[in-house]
Parts: sequence; C-alpha cells; structure tokens
Amino acid sequence: AIQSCKAEVALVPHSSKGISGPIYINLFRQPLPRKAFQDLAELLWVYPPVIVLDLGGCSIGDAECEALCSALGGTSSSSSCSLQRLLLDGNRIGGTGAAALGTLLARNDSMRQLSLRLNSIGDPGMSALANGLTRNAARREWNVCANAFTTLGA
Repeated sequence: AIQSCKAEVALVPHSSKGISGPIYINLFRQPLPRKAFQDLAELLWVYPPVIVLDLGGCSIGDAECEALCSALGGTSSSSSCSLQRLLLDGNRIGGTGAAALGTLLARNDSMRQLSLRLNSIGDPGMSALANGLTRNAARREWNVCANAFTTLGA
C-alpha cells in the first residue's frame, strides 16, 4: 500500500512547483507492516501539502503508533511535519501509543484534528494524551469515544 501511495504522490508536483491544494492520504483498512510507517512519514516530510492521513482500521497497535509518532517528529525536539488531521479510528492503540501521540501533539503546532475512536486507551494513556493536547495551541477537535478509560483518565 505504501509503495503505491509513494508512486501516486511522486506524480504530484511538489508545492513549490504549483500544487493547488492539500493532499489526503487514505489508507483506511489497509494492513501495513511496521516499516511502512517510516516510509509514510517520509512522504509527509517531502510533500508538505499532505495534511490529512487516514489510518483507520489498519490494525495499528502501540508499537506501530510509536513508530509513526517517532517518524513524524514526536520523540525529538525538532518540529514536526505540517500534518493537520490524523485519523486512527478502529485500531489497537493502547496506553503506550497514546503517550507517544501526546508527545507528538505537544510538539506539533499544525495538528488540528485527532480521532482515536474505537481503540484500547485506558486511564494512564488518556492522561498522557490529554497532557499533550493541553500543550498544543492548534488543537481544535479530538475524538476518543469508545476507549477503555474512565473519568479518572479524562
């Protein structure tokens, strides 16, 4: 899926050559190996107009989520890419993945929407995620319905 995605995006002219609008990468329900997340993150850095990434239903667990966040700049002090919407609904993301997302969000000024419906985020993960969201000035919308946290984690 990523190789075909790379090929399709490579055909689009770079923003400095006149890209006219944002790019939406939809990989909904595509099984992705862990290595694919590094390739995907490279696309997001090379093609800054990529502002929406839909990875819903891709069987993403904590390890894959951590790899994605790391590749997007969430574990370093450098700024992250220009991604504005990250859709991760219906995966297997738990506390560790939520903590990685919290770190990413704390360092990302462009992220406006995060959707994590139907994952496995418990109280510790939700607390870490909420901490990152409170430090993100750009946050506008986040959806964490149907997870495993209680009012303690919220």
